[in-house]
Amino acid sequence: MLAAPVQVGHLSRALQTIPGSAIGRFFILRGRDEVLAHPHLAARRSHATDERQPLPRLDQVDDPILARIWDEKRAPIETLRARLTDSHLVEAGGRTYVFLTRELRGYGPTPWIIGTYVDQEDVERELLRLMRALMAGAGVLVVALIAAFGFARLLGRPILALARTAEAVRNLDLASAVPLKRSVVRELDDAGRAVNQMLVGLHWFETYVPRRLVSNLIGRQTTAIASAERRMTVLFTDIRGFTSLSEQLSTAEVAALLNEHFSLLDRIVNLEDGIVDKYIGDSVMAFWGAPAIEPDHAARAIRAARAMIESIASDNRRRSADGLPIIRVAIGIHTGPAIVGNVGPAGRVNYTIVGDTVNTATRILGEAKTLDDLADVVVLASGETVRAAGQEARNCQALGTRQLRGRIGAIELFRVI
Repeated sequence: MLAAPVQVGHLSRALQTIPGSAIGRFFILRGRDEVLAHPHLAARRSHATDERQPLPRLDQVDDPILARIWDEKRAPIETLRARLTDSHLVEAGGRTYVFLTRELRGYGPTPWIIGTYVDQEDVERELLRLMRALMAGAGVLVVALIAAFGFARLLGRPILALARTAEAVRNLDLASAVPLKRSVVRELDDAGRAVNQMLVGLHWFETYVPRRLVSNLIGRQTTAIASAERRMTVLFTDIRGFTSLSEQLSTAEVAALLNEHFSLLDRIVNLEDGIVDKYIGDSVMAFWGAPAIEPDHAARAIRAARAMIESIASDNRRRSADGLPIIRVAIGIHTGPAIVGNVGPAGRVNYTIVGDTVNTATRILGEAKTLDDLADVVVLASGETVRAAGQEARNCQALGTRQLRGRIGAIELFRVI
């Protein structure tokens, strides 16, 4: 058996080190009447008043408030009974005190009771301080949430706008790529200015490079396009009598006429998923069958030629009504093998097609220009194109074989009507 004696004074002094002792008074009772530890007992040398009573009683520690702990008029605090042996209110000296106690067993035949009491006004004062702190904390939290929401909107809007612009650029939909506004966040402002500068460059890029071609090449997800031979259809257009027509117009009027004419042809070629390769003076070169593989490339070219016939005729009616000179156009179409890919030195590459098919298409265009015809549009297609177009070319008019300038051997020609 081991025993460790602890003096009442030492135990009482230990109570004074408990946090909160400045507000409430802690005590330890042996049973309900004897005081085992109390701040008033910390400085006493002897606590015994009777050999039969080694510990002072409640009324012998100079604490009139503790002496009334078990007052018959005490009011229980029901809300605290679940955790404490006893919790109640006691009136003493015209003031109300809150007693909180708990019973400890296992330290002898008589249970110990540890507890504290505090002035109710001090409790209410602390509760009020706590409520104020909670309200201040809630206010700070609300302000923080509002600030966080505002900051999120401040960051979210430019980030969302940046994402939308990036998506539009990825799809080459530059018309939907709205320039980004300035931001108070330096990093976002720098990113926005960089994107706006990129948009300016892309708009210039779009002016000189066919959008459909770039879109198709992007879909390949590669930066190297190897040249390859492929069966394709090439279409050339030319304004008949352009030299004499341009002599009647000013330089600005000629430029406006060409821009309007090329816009009409470009729109038709794009509707048939063709690529406008280049503009040569008053001529347009377009092709089908690359970079995307199109088995019906000849049929697409025939449909595009027929759409050009209708659109140019309609535009000429408008021009005639406005007192403007009409435009007569010749078109040549040929189908055959061609080399397609990047052609040119590093840093100045063109994605284009070369080969005899291209040369033959230009010769067919030259033959179309020689026809003495007052039609708004004259379209000649080779037999290769007509046969490859199938049912799309069923109404084409056969012109027989012709000897084209600069070529050996005759070629079968059809007029597209």
